Amino acid sequence: MINMNSLKYCSLDIETSGFDPVKDEILEIGFVFFTLDEKGIKLEKEYSKVFRPQKEVSETILALTGITKKELESAESFEQHREGIQEKLQDVCLVGHNIGFDIKFLQGLGLKLEGPNIDTLDLAQFILPTHPSYNLENLMHYFGVPHTEAHRALADAKAALRVLEGLLKIFAGFPLKLKKEVLNILKPSGFVFKELLDIRAKGSGRKPQATEVKANFSEYPLEFKGNIFYNFSLGVDILTLVVKSLETAKNKTLLVVPNIQLAFGLLRENKCEPAYASEQLFNEEAFEAFKHKQPLNSDEIKFIIKILVWQYTNWQTKNISDINLSFFGGQFRHHIAGQKPEENKISKFIVCDLEAFFAFKQKGWYKNRKAVFLGLGDLEKALEGSLGQKLSWSNINFLLKRIYNPDTGAGDENLKSIVEEGLLAGDLFFGLVSALLQTNPPGFFQKKLEEIEPNILAKIQSASESFSAKLEAVNILVESPEISAYRQNLGKFFIKEDNYVRWLELSPKSCVFNSSPINIQDLSAEIFKFNRETVFCDCLPRLQVWEYFQKRLGLKDFKMQFVELGKTKPKDLFSYLGIKPRGFRLEARPGNLSDPELLKFCEKNSLPAAILLPSALKVKSFYQQYHETLKKSAFVLAQNGSAGNSRILRNFTIHENSLLLTSDKFILKSLLGKGAGIALGNLPVKTLVLNRLPFEQFTHPYFEAVSKQFENPFEDFSLPRALMSLHFVVKFFYSPKLENLFIFDSKLNKPYARVFLEYLKQIVDK
Repeated sequence: MINMNSLKYCSLDIETSGFDPVKDEILEIGFVFFTLDEKGIKLEKEYSKVFRPQKEVSETILALTGITKKELESAESFEQHREGIQEKLQDVCLVGHNIGFDIKFLQGLGLKLEGPNIDTLDLAQFILPTHPSYNLENLMHYFGVPHTEAHRALADAKAALRVLEGLLKIFAGFPLKLKKEVLNILKPSGFVFKELLDIRAKGSGRKPQATEVKANFSEYPLEFKGNIFYNFSLGVDILTLVVKSLETAKNKTLLVVPNIQLAFGLLRENKCEPAYASEQLFNEEAFEAFKHKQPLNSDEIKFIIKILVWQYTNWQTKNISDINLSFFGGQFRHHIAGQKPEENKISKFIVCDLEAFFAFKQKGWYKNRKAVFLGLGDLEKALEGSLGQKLSWSNINFLLKRIYNPDTGAGDENLKSIVEEGLLAGDLFFGLVSALLQTNPPGFFQKKLEEIEPNILAKIQSASESFSAKLEAVNILVESPEISAYRQNLGKFFIKEDNYVRWLELSPKSCVFNSSPINIQDLSAEIFKFNRETVFCDCLPRLQVWEYFQKRLGLKDFKMQFVELGKTKPKDLFSYLGIKPRGFRLEARPGNLSDPELLKFCEKNSLPAAILLPSALKVKSFYQQYHETLKKSAFVLAQNGSAGNSRILRNFTIHENSLLLTSDKFILKSLLGKGAGIALGNLPVKTLVLNRLPFEQFTHPYFEAVSKQFENPFEDFSLPRALMSLHFVVKFFYSPKLENLFIFDSKLNKPYARVFLEYLKQIVDK
């Protein structure tokens, strides 16, 4: 056992020119020695140094780290300080956030780091099992650690220590039984942090969380009637209003919400009874069997203690959807999921998400209830996805590595060789597809199956049959239902069906086989006949968008009813928006903004602000060129420039002077499925700038096929969807905080632009 009392502790962080230790360089190192006891952390000697790189550093990296060209040019090389750093770090216990990355880089430069290490990322994974994000900035915000010089090495090294202190305090506050069980499981492991967990830190490290305040609509109960679409005002908390109304309804009701996060919010308030699908239910028996498996590798141990903490400390333990498995643990999901659900025939008011609803429909459950659906756009996507297929290179790799992972040694050692054969077969198949179709230089593109040359398509189909045969041989031993379904769907992909569009999506790092139904009216009609009555609720702009959904979802028998929350009757088509004058500014003009004009919207008096540029490429170039100027007044979060796209939305609320630089496509993508935008629901800003109208192009194989269903593809398909996209973006950033809304696009000169202008005029004070 390591004698923790004899160790020297050092929190370390490095900034690099890239993520590859072989070809990239260290630009800065910062570390601080410290002591840790029951009283907390005491900082001691610190060290910080910038190094001159041999190669030119990209503007993206300079923007991310905050290191200037001048600093790099005047610095000495890493080689000149290697021996001194080696002497300081030789036998110390290194601490850091994702410290393995830093250690690998330093070892690649010849340093011998022979002491143990503690990763605060490992601790955060299990001490905060439901926390939405584990990046350092988000954890700093959670624990109230000041954000000074973010992404500078010494500042991040010190911040990691404060996060460590907060995590240990939370662990100290866990029930004694839980702490004993965690320490017992960790006992035979090589994790150094297990010794720190015995330190009896006092108090709570958890930063108080703000309570969400929702409008009270109890004075506006609605009596929902079948075959009606209820269209609500922008800014109305539709979910709260619907629940208030359904709580007092006489008949049994099933409320279907777009995602499980919305359902969790209701369940925490005991507003209704939950209904979950099998894939969402916690299987305690399976977990117990996994927990007692011997031997357990390090990843399995980390996963088990994460679930233990969730069991002991979470407000609910029936549904596993609130456990954060996005960064780590997804490969073990099958060890905790799959409990068989039962139909709840007693409770009057039940809520489920769309995923669970489709599972219930297959079983014939809840058909005698009134069904109330929230979100027509979400329902459309769910209907497309329920019959569509997406077969990717990464997905089959994940399924196989869940059985045995050659990279880490995790999994069933007895199946190592057969899994490796399956992985090799996948690499050969998808590699061949990429070699036959990819452009030079490689790029991102989509290609319909019918557009592929017959001889090339024949080679791909032949290769798929060989790959499928290999998967069948693998599955004889591993017996995976998911791999079996993957094989079947791969075979179906090459069989032509009248109502389906099939296409391949390729990028330099991925290859995906897609197929989706074009006409979903038959499927939706079957669903709407399933329940006693069906009701839809949403907030849609203009009659034209409702007419689109009537056509797309087969809702010809449904009528739209505007929901009025006040006594005044609507004077015109748009009065249902119900927006009270608040004096904020709207400007919509043709043309694009110049860079100097864009920079004015980035000044402190406009913050917090979101600037949506025409493309990810424009975001990158603008960010790289002006990052030094922007960072003087703003906390900048840029798409492809802030160390991860998934977390920039979550980190936006950390500072009052946040500036978000992204594309409208990025925001719209985050509002689909399980994206970050869906989880957040809303991102209040003072200033919102859109540098283009979010039009979808017919170049996408699926949209091109669907548009042909409409008599006038532009008027009846493209225009309503563009308006809907604009509405979703505005709604995401819309709040009482919004003061400035600017939209710039040359298309505003077109005759059809009146559709957008009329919409915009209704959501701001003229």
